[in-house]
Amino acid sequence: MDALTCLREKFGSGWKYGLFVTLCVFPVLAGVLEKFVRHRWVFMDVDAVVCAAQAVAAGQSPYAESLTCPGLTPAAFVYAPQIAQGLAPVVSALGVVAVRDIYLWALLLPATLFLLWYALFKVNETLPRHYRWLAFAALSPMTFCCANIGILMHALVLASLVLFRRHRWPFVLMVLACAYIKPTFLSYFVVLLMEKRPWTRSVRDFVLACGVGAGVVLLTFQGAGDGITDWMQALRSTAIKEQPGLGLFALLDWVGIETGSPLALAMGLAFTTAIVAAGVVIAHTGNRRREERLILGMGVAVLCNPRLMDYDMVLLVPYAALLGGTIGALKGRILRYNLSWGLVLLLFGGAPAYLFHINPYQRTHIAMFAFSVLTLVIGWRLWQMNSAVRSELRDYIQRLRAAAGRWTGYAEAKLGDAIAPSRNPEAE
Repeated sequence: MDALTCLREKFGSGWKYGLFVTLCVFPVLAGVLEKFVRHRWVFMDVDAVVCAAQAVAAGQSPYAESLTCPGLTPAAFVYAPQIAQGLAPVVSALGVVAVRDIYLWALLLPATLFLLWYALFKVNETLPRHYRWLAFAALSPMTFCCANIGILMHALVLASLVLFRRHRWPFVLMVLACAYIKPTFLSYFVVLLMEKRPWTRSVRDFVLACGVGAGVVLLTFQGAGDGITDWMQALRSTAIKEQPGLGLFALLDWVGIETGSPLALAMGLAFTTAIVAAGVVIAHTGNRRREERLILGMGVAVLCNPRLMDYDMVLLVPYAALLGGTIGALKGRILRYNLSWGLVLLLFGGAPAYLFHINPYQRTHIAMFAFSVLTLVIGWRLWQMNSAVRSELRDYIQRLRAAAGRWTGYAEAKLGDAIAPSRNPEAE
């Protein structure tokens, strides 16, 4: 019996299902309550932005290590200097505490509730509800305590996809706006590759969107002006070395590979490519509905980031549930049994680990690793099973080669016409 069938039979309804949900929610909810009750470090990311804006208004560097703001507990500021410069007039007018509170209550809280509704409660028959709650158990309490602007940005991108179902230009514009602050949000353009459209159109839109996104990132660097040196130093020391995240870079840091080294960057590029390729295969195998493709696209966009952070993880909940439901479509009873039970035990183990303070069990890191491995395994198995996808991809590659051949022939002909007059004896 696979894990999902067992969960449905043993914890399908009534108080047993309630107990199951409680055990899944416990590690996250208890961690959040502990940080607030014991006055641990919370809201540090929004405090960093607001405090940096106050420093800019006072004529100081937003990256100074000695920055302090009464009533705030800021982390290190790692965004481009123009972010703090743009917020400085608002902070000067309202004060740091007021701006922080407006962000928390008027922006962050609705965004968080919207993400949780979509991840856990939105009706979707293709997402097993048990896997939803198990994936939620893997989240870090800091997902809801750091108050990072990334939560708001993920919610805005999700809203652009949910509210504008027939058009993609609001989604593209929203991703570009977010990429000006966090360039890693360009990974959301993989959603364009997941949609049920001709390959030529999907790849064309993806490449064009990424090209425009690269231009936006260049504008970010150009807008940094004289502060780019301090900004790069803050990124290297904090964002790359001290905070490798919860994804691939965290694993590389654990095994002793420096996350800013060329080896780590090369491995990050290979990891991103493999995750995106596997996600594309999963999305284009079977008669998947539009909602499933969006969930796959958003999940892959988050998971393929080698520096995956706490605040990026909420949209991995429906993604992991969809992967768990896809296990049943794989060939091989033993493979389905091992994958389903392996996923369930790894995710469910977070509750007793937190309850009994088993510190070596880092449920969030393990879950992110499990999601990555599961994506690659399912993608590979579906690739082997789906001859239609392989045939479609081969046809597309052949068309690209033909187009490249025609362009090369055209370029050679033009080059020949250009140099021909110089070889004409009469012309000499």
